[in-house]
Amino acid sequence: MPRDGVILFTAFEPSGDALAAALIARLIRDGCTRPIFALGGAKMQAAGATLIENTTQKAVMLAGAVAQAMEHRRRVQRLAAWLNDHPVALHVPTDSPAANWVICKLVRRQSAQAKIVHLAAPQLWAWAPWRIGKLRRLTDLVLCLLPFEPDWFQQRGVQAQFVGHPLYDECRIPNVECRIDPAGLALLPGSRSSEIARNWPTMREALNMLDQPVRANIAAVDDMRAEQIKQLGHADIPIFVGQTDRLLAGARAALVVSGTATLQCARHHVPMVSLFNVVRWQWQLAGRWLVRTRTFTLPNLIGEALGIERVIPELVPHFGDPRPVAEAVQSVLHDEAERRRQMDAFARFDDLFGSARFCETAAAALRRMLEGQD
Repeated sequence: MPRDGVILFTAFEPSGDALAAALIARLIRDGCTRPIFALGGAKMQAAGATLIENTTQKAVMLAGAVAQAMEHRRRVQRLAAWLNDHPVALHVPTDSPAANWVICKLVRRQSAQAKIVHLAAPQLWAWAPWRIGKLRRLTDLVLCLLPFEPDWFQQRGVQAQFVGHPLYDECRIPNVECRIDPAGLALLPGSRSSEIARNWPTMREALNMLDQPVRANIAAVDDMRAEQIKQLGHADIPIFVGQTDRLLAGARAALVVSGTATLQCARHHVPMVSLFNVVRWQWQLAGRWLVRTRTFTLPNLIGEALGIERVIPELVPHFGDPRPVAEAVQSVLHDEAERRRQMDAFARFDDLFGSARFCETAAAALRRMLEGQD
């Protein structure tokens, strides 16, 4: 591979855009002189990458799986032509494994000496472990955001490294005067429209069932999700857009849809309950067979790696009944022993993630890969 081979990042969701952008900015700040190109979004472009196509905006705008699949097929054809004129030294597929598999295969074929480094491990340990052979063929290294992942991959012949989590790099605990409602319950109904539609009605009803009234606040990632929550009914609960850190910094407890937001709550040491609603017949028919893990939330998965009993109450999968949700929320609001148990575990998470600063560690791993190309 010539020394002037380019770096290619590929991401297909806003979360991947933000994750890759932080690493692109760090590479450039550290003096990387290779051109950096991206299939991605505005954040990657602002960080210094030359955008080939905006793929994160289309992911939001396109409706339906068939339309998305057809658009992705055309995108791959355009990228194949682009690769003819741009030999790749390093490809960094970011999140979205389903969209990235075919691009990894394309890079392997057209830039055979390129190194492929996955940013954020495909969660094969939770679902589709039979795809480990595909990953083994289509990666040289997996950068893991969760500390228990490297052992799982390495035991299956895939090189992997824990690089920390960006939440522990970027999450800022606001000053006391900037916090929102220090006695309130933070409600985090998800970052995707489908998550909100599936989970917010249960969260709302659970709040109405609490034995004692509690001040509550809703965190929305953007105006579109805030409007969706309003349309689904929010009983005049205040909605704060793009202010999750401020909301969590002052919260007494949180009710949160399972996902990365649970780790954000843990970063703020906020006791929580997590849920994720699924359709019962779909779970019975397919989900319980395809999903191999029986622990779903990140705090509990990390706790298992540390040898801790289940850290937070998780109602996953859940089928919509608000009563057990309300009971669990009552506990994290008022049971001091339960609250202390969770917060002690979160303090151990701080030590674990503090051992690896995401941007610094991940950028160093990419530089090592590039040094092998020179």
